[in-house]
Amino acid sequence: MSGPKLEIVGHRGFKAKYPENTLLCYDKAYEAGSDVIETDLQLTMDGKIVINHDVDTGRMWDQNLVIAESNLEDLMVLRNKMDPAISITTFKEALQWLKEHPKMKFMLDIKPTNSKVILVKTILEMREVVDDLDYWRERLIFGIWNVDWYKCGYITGTLKKFKIVAILPFSKMASRFIEYSNSLNDSDYKLYGVSLNFLNSWKPGFKEHLLPYFKENNLSVYLWTVNSELDIQHVISSVPVYGIVVDDPINYVSIRDSYAKKSDPLAQPVLNGAQRLKVYLRLQLFELFEIIFSSKYATVPIVRGITLIQLTVILLRRLHCL
Repeated sequence: MSGPKLEIVGHRGFKAKYPENTLLCYDKAYEAGSDVIETDLQLTMDGKIVINHDVDTGRMWDQNLVIAESNLEDLMVLRNKMDPAISITTFKEALQWLKEHPKMKFMLDIKPTNSKVILVKTILEMREVVDDLDYWRERLIFGIWNVDWYKCGYITGTLKKFKIVAILPFSKMASRFIEYSNSLNDSDYKLYGVSLNFLNSWKPGFKEHLLPYFKENNLSVYLWTVNSELDIQHVISSVPVYGIVVDDPINYVSIRDSYAKKSDPLAQPVLNGAQRLKVYLRLQLFELFEIIFSSKYATVPIVRGITLIQLTVILLRRLHCL
């Protein structure tokens, strides 16, 4: 098969088999052949950055602390539930690991629950490891969820010349990022790409309308989180994107490379009855979530302070398991 190689992004490292967002998980993602590692940043109360997906530690660590309300020294005593020998990873430790693996890159998923000061803190901690921002511009991709963060990165200069990717659950949200990027008319802050929930790629019109729109704006397109052979076959055969985010990089590097060796183009997957029903139900639920997400009531707390947006995100995660 011809064409550029599909980039494999290890989700939180090698999340499927190892403690996520840890140095061990990075090692295993690297050994598996990942091209990029996606990893999550959280800001502590005393202004340090640690690597953790959630705002609190209860899911992965032996105590439940809210990271934004905890000092680094309190977080460093926590033990990982999967491997008690492992402590929480600091951003500087992650950067040092990256420095020791010169062929690897990080996609930084900066959660919007953080204070925006984390953008400045990332730059300061980078310079403590290697005092050369051009070095880091070649190694790091900034993933942001809201246009407000994009604006903050522009005003403060923190995103200057870095690759910027909009992480989005729904494709219709991309236009705000693209319009803002184009309004700047500044190559130092141009949007590099979009990272979309993979279910968008199954929606009618994605290939015919959305991908040309992204191509017209010179954007790299990533899909997250692709965790079935059916979905990767769908991507390779009919949805030409730049990369996919996966929980099990060794499996999907193997699948990608085996398809790449085929002399004939890969046929679009033919779905049996059960698969068609599954795709249909997933899309119906996904479109319902999209309506909820864009509702004027999306930020209204409904149960125990949980908003419709937060509930939608939780349900989207469950939908990946269907």
